[in-house]
Amino acid sequence: MRWLLVFLPLCAGMGYAQLQLCPGNRHIEWPGAAPENPWSQAFLWVRGHTPRDATFALDPHYMAIPGEDNQGFHAIAERSSLATLGKSVSVAVLFPGLPLAKECLTQVQARRGWRNFNRRDFERLKRSYGVSWIVVRRAHDPPGMLCPYRNSAVAVCKVN
Repeated sequence: MRWLLVFLPLCAGMGYAQLQLCPGNRHIEWPGAAPENPWSQAFLWVRGHTPRDATFALDPHYMAIPGEDNQGFHAIAERSSLATLGKSVSVAVLFPGLPLAKECLTQVQARRGWRNFNRRDFERLKRSYGVSWIVVRRAHDPPGMLCPYRNSAVAVCKVN
């Protein structure tokens, strides 16, 4: 009984903290259940509807966007993308002498001003890095681009 008195408040506090940190997620993942997070939904659509060799570009700060709740694009979509701020750049900062470090930083810098990107900017990414698809916030949905997937938060668009 004393262990219950010790661990029950601890578990309740941790559960409350988790709900505050990631409000857009289910906190118990049941097998076969569709995700509630619109970013996860978009990443699953990417996995099922785009070529396995496709290269994506996302906002370099996408994991910090409210509601995204740290959903990992690579893990869910199983597709390649340009480097983003976070793990990709942290390796570059820790090991600046590696050739990969310079490439990561260059890819992030190529998307400076992402929120103001237009079709020409995305075509430049295609020429420079082979980007064939983009994932953008619906608030920054690029006009004139084919976006076969949209939900309340995200659009997935093909770069022609």
